[in-house]
Amino acid sequence: MNDAHSKQPYVVIIGGGQGGIALGAQLRQLGVPTIIVEKNARSWDS
Repeated sequence: MNDAHSKQPYVVIIGGGQGGIALGAQLRQLGVPTIIVEKNARSWDS
């Protein structure tokens, strides 16, 4: 299992739309463990 899947997230983003994905990308660049929760099967469906 790689290291990214073994850490607990510091931030939970609700919604995988454009804003949620952008925020998740920015937090990843900063090294903040983050998880994005989306109710739809594909992020672009929101």
